[in-house]
Amino acid sequence: MCRCNICGPVSRNEADFDVSIGREDRLLRVCRWCEQDLTLFGVRLNQVVKLPWHALEKHRILRIVNRVNRNISEAFGRTIIEKRGKKWAFTDFGVEIWGKTEEDQEEFAVGIKRNLPGELE
Repeated sequence: MCRCNICGPVSRNEADFDVSIGREDRLLRVCRWCEQDLTLFGVRLNQVVKLPWHALEKHRILRIVNRVNRNISEAFGRTIIEKRGKKWAFTDFGVEIWGKTEEDQEEFAVGIKRNLPGELE
């Protein structure tokens, strides 16, 4: 998606509509708020076309989950997200560390590294 031509540089709103304005049929990509403002100010819109909405695709979600799991498993030794049926869910480890501060997580990681099996102290 692209940003709104009117307010996008400031607000970073995504464009929802293609609007043609004036005799030259100049095309603007505007968000829903700018489209409403243009109609309130009396600008005559020749044609308004709603842009298609792009959702995250399954392969992109899978790439994000794999990247997060790889980074977390390098740091803590365990993954935090797993697939259950058609949906994704936190593992028990993910629920344990959810909402903890960075200091708590560092202490937790040190505790895990001390208790890893197969290491001699």
